Amino acid sequence: MLTKAEHAALLRSLAVDRLLQLVTLEAKRRHDGHMTIVALTTQYQVAFGPPTLSPGSAGGASAPRAERPGAPTLKEALITAMVEGDRRR
Repeated sequence: MLTKAEHAALLRSLAVDRLLQLVTLEAKRRHDGHMTIVALTTQYQVAFGPPTLSPGSAGGASAPRAERPGAPTLKEALITAMVEGDRRR
């Protein structure tokens, strides 16, 4: 079994398209196919599960597990999602 650091190091060797494929497979395997990718002004967040729609807001939605810290690149956000997974498990 890999440590979180070893898992992250292994994933860093992959290209973004391959990481996206892995996150998609993980979402299908454990989360009914749902994942959310959010691109914010200065960071990215990736979480498993559908976005939570905010009633009364103008089409606003918030990502599940929004407390997850953002990452400066999509690649790092994908790695964080794979390493941290869904903490509710």
